[in-house]
This record gives sequence, structure tokens and C-alpha cells, in this order.
Amino acid sequence: MGEAVRVVDTYWDRFLAIEPVFATAVGDPRFDDVLPDPGEDGRTERHRVHAGLLAAAAGIDASRLAPEERRALGLAVALARRELGCLAQGMDRLWAVGHMPIGYRYGPGLLLGVVAFQQPGGTAPQRAAFLRRLAAFPAYLDALAANAREGLASGVVAARAVVARTIGQIERLLATPVADSPALAPLAADGGERSLLPPAWPRSVIFRSGSNGSSLAHCSFVRSPRPMRRASHGTLRLLKHALVRKPALGRLGVTTIACLWKV
Repeated sequence: MGEAVRVVDTYWDRFLAIEPVFATAVGDPRFDDVLPDPGEDGRTERHRVHAGLLAAAAGIDASRLAPEERRALGLAVALARRELGCLAQGMDRLWAVGHMPIGYRYGPGLLLGVVAFQQPGGTAPQRAAFLRRLAAFPAYLDALAANAREGLASGVVAARAVVARTIGQIERLLATPVADSPALAPLAADGGERSLLPPAWPRSVIFRSGSNGSSLAHCSFVRSPRPMRRASHGTLRLLKHALVRKPALGRLGVTTIACLWKV
């Protein structure tokens, strides 16, 4: 294995680890039970992964590589530079009000449906992995809320239209009966019947309005309607998929109009 292939393959493995929802989407099951870490620790790890790729790539003479290796390395470098740029500009402060996919990331009004659509659920271990992923939603939303507050303080905020559309998505999700929640889709057994999971496991995820009037509260895990808590070639192809879906840069420096969470 050449040095460039080793560097790109190592980077790709680390990239999938920090972007587990994307990993599920491209068919890698190793991270099907977790969500990304949007908090400070996650930012530090993302910086380490992407900066590490650039440092490793700097020591490789691309002119001496085979065309396929050169393209793979170039795509990895471009992806890493883009991600480091997003980190430097604080773009993750906008994930809380993403009404459309931001690269391969999704706002709270989309994430549950996207995860449920992508998540394999044909076997008991796969359904168990999905339930563990659902259990990570409250912490994930807490971290998004903290990022949104940081964005308000620093002026990195979304436009009024984006916020309004995101709130609309959340309100429609809130109005969805629990039985029709997209969260239940991967738990359906063959033939469309709900699988009979152990009663101690959370049965679904719903959202409800917060007591402070905000449009989105935390993920609530329920066994009943009562909320419990408020709360290579293949590598090249996948790199192309990750790279071409450019993140929406949004509007920086606009007047703070609204935030999905009341702060």
C-alpha cells in the first residue's frame, strides 16, 4: 500500500467516526448507534482529524502518484480544508436552525427523519443500535442549543427565513402522533408490524413544546405518552459524495432575529 493510500484510508476511517450519520448513509455500520458530537470536544476532534490529514498530505509529492491516488488525495485535502474553514468561521453555530441539509448534517427538524430513513433495522442487533442512537438525541440537542447561544453572542446567526422554516418543521413534528413518528420506522419488523422489543427499552421519541414557549424542547423518551425527560476506488467515490454536497454558508453578521431555543 502506497503512502497516499494509507493516509487517505486512515483519514476516511477517522472522518466516518466523527460523522456517524454519514457513515450509516454510505453503508458503514460501525457507528450506527451514535450521533456526532457538536460540542467542544467534538470540535476539537474534528479539528484534529482534518488538520492531521493536511499535515500528512503535506509530506507527499503528489506529482509522483498514480492518477487515481492523486485524485483521492486531492479530494481528501479539499474536504479537510473545507471542514477546517467551517470550524474557523463557527459554522456549527448554525446547525441548530438548519432547515435543509448542511453538507451531510441536519437540523433538529430533519435529523430524526433522516436517521430513521437511513438506519437499517432488519435484525435485532440493528434495532438495538438504533435505540442506542435515539438515546443520544437529548445530549445532541443540548449541545446544539449551547452552540446556538454561542452564535447569538458572537453574531453567527441564521436569517429570519431559515429560522422560520426550521420552527415550522419542528411544529409539524410536534403535531405528529407518536404512533406515526418517523422514529418508529426502523423498528418495524418484516410485513410492517412493529417489532416486539423488551418493554424496558424506550419505544419511541417525540418532541414537545417547552414550558418557556420555545418551539423545540428536548427529545423525550417515552414508554407511554408522558414525557420522561425534557429535555482506494471506493474511498474516492465516497469522498466525492462527501465533497460535492457543499454546506450552505448562510448569512453571517446579520442582526440577531430569533433562535430556535429561547435563551
